[in-house]
Amino acid sequence: MRGLFAVSLDLINDPYEYEKAISNKFSALDWDSYPTSGSGDQGADVIAKKGDYVLVIQCKLYSSSIGNKAVQEVAAAKGYYNGNIAVVISNNEYTKSAKQLADSLSVILLHHHQIDSFDSMLFNEDD
Repeated sequence: MRGLFAVSLDLINDPYEYEKAISNKFSALDWDSYPTSGSGDQGADVIAKKGDYVLVIQCKLYSSSIGNKAVQEVAAAKGYYNGNIAVVISNNEYTKSAKQLADSLSVILLHHHQIDSFDSMLFNEDD
């Protein structure tokens, strides 16, 4: 089944295609995942559910580092969508300021190459 989602995230240059591909990647990892509507999404691009976890994901396909705005938006969206984990996923690095804000707001920052190992990071953590 993974062959259906074999398009490399590194090759995508359209933000909406990127959101769909990230949703598909989570679906391939047995998450119930769907992209949001686009406009009026309140800062969430993808919602993914597995067990008791509801991920609210902001996708950023940028040519430069990701700053605070993405962290702020997904933190707000987490409440709007009744999520329990806020995640920003990008093709690029995060600014020092974004990392500090993410730490203080409990937002997870990932590069899209880390999606395949996300489950092991999430489910092996001690709560």
